[in-house]
Amino acid sequence: MISGTVKFKPFIPTLNGNSRSAGDAIKAIKSLCVLLYDEGENLVNKYPVENYIVTNIDRKNENRTESIGGEDKTLSSAESETPHATFRLTVPYGKYYIYAIANMGDLSEHNDAIQTIEGLKNISLRWNKDDMGANNQMFGHFFSDARSDEAPLLTISKQSEKLQAWVRRAASKVTVAFDGSSLKEGVSIYIKSLRIKNIPDLCRLGVDNTVKNEKNLIETDRKS
Repeated sequence: MISGTVKFKPFIPTLNGNSRSAGDAIKAIKSLCVLLYDEGENLVNKYPVENYIVTNIDRKNENRTESIGGEDKTLSSAESETPHATFRLTVPYGKYYIYAIANMGDLSEHNDAIQTIEGLKNISLRWNKDDMGANNQMFGHFFSDARSDEAPLLTISKQSEKLQAWVRRAASKVTVAFDGSSLKEGVSIYIKSLRIKNIPDLCRLGVDNTVKNEKNLIETDRKS
């Protein structure tokens, strides 16, 4: 019996931490699927989790350390609350790499890809400009004692195991801020339109997404 906790990493600000816009469209937990892989990184089984319990974690005044450019930096949360899910699952004894996928159903439409860890990580996600909430896919792995950037090989060898996972959203939230504190008295600026350019048209579920060809960017004149 695995007692699992899936925690969703809150967005972090790139400015001074004063922005706390909700971003609720890509926050909801609509489905959860756990996948077990053997030592050869081949799929053993997938478990669509139905009876998970969702609660919200208070992120107010919370700081965490992230590695940015090889340097550890302390960053505050850009979200006041994030959800986390808890569940129980019965699995066979053994050694596994265990992954958690949120908001992608039971992954049946990616059945071929999920047969290996590499295939799982390289599932392509294309931006849905018509339904913002459809861009809420999340990916992560379970660990027991210490967090790691890559999924550790976990040994399930007793009747009850407590595991937890951090999962990241595939989408990023961008907050644009204009500082008018240095404007002369009586001067105002009104923003009529804003466009962010060079956005990837698709991304991979669990690997870095570096665009090397302009063909893979959303067209500049396409509204999204």
